[in-house]
Amino acid sequence: MVELALVYTGVVRQDIAESIKMLKNKKILIAVGIVVLSLVIFVALITNNKETDKTSPDPSQQKTGPYQLPESKINLEEIPTEPDKVIIGETETKNFYKSAQAINESGSAVVNKSQDYEIVYTPEFSRFNITVLGSPFTQARKTAENKFIETLGINTETACKLNVVVSTPYFANPNESGQSYGLSFCN
Repeated sequence: MVELALVYTGVVRQDIAESIKMLKNKKILIAVGIVVLSLVIFVALITNNKETDKTSPDPSQQKTGPYQLPESKINLEEIPTEPDKVIIGETETKNFYKSAQAINESGSAVVNKSQDYEIVYTPEFSRFNITVLGSPFTQARKTAENKFIETLGINTETACKLNVVVSTPYFANPNESGQSYGLSFCN
């Protein structure tokens, strides 16, 4: 019986020693896992921060207001136009670049602007964007369209041949915002 007790306590001691060894191994594995996870998170944060820096706009290139274009950086003489005319597609208009209120480096021009509207020409798309800022929408739109025709020195029939988008922001005309309109006098 004493022998059996000694063998049993030897087995118990061996089991305890193995359990302690396994417990130490688990602690080491957990510690290594925490270190690796911390490194992965650290690298991910640094990489994400660098990507954010690359996509952050240059403050000098940002618009100074919701409807202002950056200061002109192109020479107006480089714009391919006749002295007094601009040809858009097959339509001839007055050279609105001469009286533009602003022109950015891509050639987009604020053709005319008031507190009730803004007319911008984007040569990349050969498109005029008329943004109605005044209320009521119908009245401010009509005023902007008349100024558009006057500035370009064209009639309504010729204006309908141009690519023109009329829109309005929510703050100015909530019911009409979120839509693109053509010129009101075109079919």
